[in-house]
Amino acid sequence: MADTQPPQEPKAPATQALLTCPKCGRANSQGTRYCIICGASLSGVALAAKAAEQASSQKKGGFFSKLFGRR
Repeated sequence: MADTQPPQEPKAPATQALLTCPKCGRANSQGTRYCIICGASLSGVALAAKAAEQASSQKKGGFFSKLFGRR
């Protein structure tokens, strides 16, 4: 008797940040230079997204960290 294994579902790809076109609002994948719908440049959007990601990754001190002096 052969061992049969249930078919495995394909793994979902890692979540990828999306860039929103400032002209038409279409979501485009990271690394895209131009919108896939209207052709608008996404270079400024990519820089803004990268800056926002860096800002969110920096830990901000909350009330208790300021109160007790921990950072």
